[in-house]
Amino acid sequence: GPNDSDRTYQLKNETKETFELFWGNPKGENGGGVSNKFSWADVDVFLLDDRWFRTPDNYKAGKSEMLGKQQLEWLLESLKSSTATFKLVVNGSQMLNDFASEWLEMFSKHKEEYDEFLKRLKTDNVPGVMFLTGDRHSTDLSMMKREGTYPLYDLTVSPLTAGAVGDRAKDEKNSYRVPNTYFGENNFAILEITGKRKERVLKIIVLNAEGKEVWTREIKASELK
Repeated sequence: GPNDSDRTYQLKNETKETFELFWGNPKGENGGGVSNKFSWADVDVFLLDDRWFRTPDNYKAGKSEMLGKQQLEWLLESLKSSTATFKLVVNGSQMLNDFASEWLEMFSKHKEEYDEFLKRLKTDNVPGVMFLTGDRHSTDLSMMKREGTYPLYDLTVSPLTAGAVGDRAKDEKNSYRVPNTYFGENNFAILEITGKRKERVLKIIVLNAEGKEVWTREIKASELK
C-alpha cells in the first residue's frame, strides 16, 4: 500500500492475502492484520501490525488508534499469559518516543491508546517487556522510567539499505533517549541472549553497514522485573 498508510486503504485485504502468500508467518492472531507471536527458547516475540487498525493522522472525530482495540487486547492478554524471560514486542513505529512532531509516526501521537496501554501494562505487572521498532531511518535506544516498577526500553533500528537521515534527528526532543545511542547512518543490530536460565542477559550490538561496532549495551533480565 501507500507509504504511511492506515486502515482506510481500500486494498488492505488483498495486500494481506499477498503477504500471506510470500511470508511463512502464521495467520494473524486477532482476526485482522498480520500480527502474531513466536517463541525461541525462553524468549517470546510479539509481531504487531501498526497499519491495519491505525486511524488517519491527526484524526479528531473519534478515538485515535495505532493498534486498535482488538489487537491491543490480544497483546496485553498475551503478554500477561507469557512466562518467557524476555518478551520482545516488535512494531514498525516507535512505542515510547514522546517527541511531538507533525511528520513523525509514533505511538504517543495516539495519546488515549498510548496512555491506556502503559497503564494496563503496569497494572498487570508484566515482567521482561522490551520494544523493538524502526521506520526512523536512524537508530537509538529509549528508556522510560516508571514509578514503582522497572523501566521500559525501546530499541529503534533502521535502516540497513534505505536512505539514512544523518544528524537530522540527533537533537530531537525525545525525553526518553539514552545518551550516546543515536546513529544516523545505515546500520543493523544483533541481540545476544546469554546466561543461566535465571540470570539471562540481553546484549544489544549496533553495527554500521560495514559490520563495525557502533555501540553496545547489556540489559539483565533482573532489571526488567
